[in-house]
Amino acid sequence: MPPIVLIALQALFLLLLYLFVARAVRAVLRDLRAPAPSARQQAPPRQPVQQRATAPAPGAPRTGGAAAQRARSPAQAAATEPRRRGATPRQLVVHHPDAKPQVVDLDGGEVRLGRSPTCQVTVRDSYASDRHARVFPHEGGWALADTGSTNGTYLNRQRLQDTAMLSSGDTFTVGKTVVEVRR
Repeated sequence: MPPIVLIALQALFLLLLYLFVARAVRAVLRDLRAPAPSARQQAPPRQPVQQRATAPAPGAPRTGGAAAQRARSPAQAAATEPRRRGATPRQLVVHHPDAKPQVVDLDGGEVRLGRSPTCQVTVRDSYASDRHARVFPHEGGWALADTGSTNGTYLNRQRLQDTAMLSSGDTFTVGKTVVEVRR
């Protein structure tokens, strides 16, 4: 093959390589500069789980059953009852970044997630804490709580500030590991 053809092929190869690198850098910069999602795209904030009320003061009238339900405001009722967006969860599907998904049945006991071998779900992720989060039964449903993790737990792409009730269809992240809540 004549030397001029080899030089032309080398130049073409270098040109294509430089174009590829330039497009990759441009895509990374565009992702870094992207604005936060608009309020319309974000899910509404989750209501925190309220602590159970303490016993009424002596001499206070006691109400129960339907009367107590009517006495509570809609915001209080929404905060203490499991959300009915989806059915009560029965499984967690843990999508590890570098392994097959793991299915964990919610059978009545607490499920702890983290890097520690004492957790029911061991997460092999450097962004997860030793004891990152826990899923536990609460008022007839399942609740999620962050257990003081360094990087936080995100429920439906929003950082979890307090304990929140889970519904089937929710997703939460522990480090880079995504956990899907299923019926």
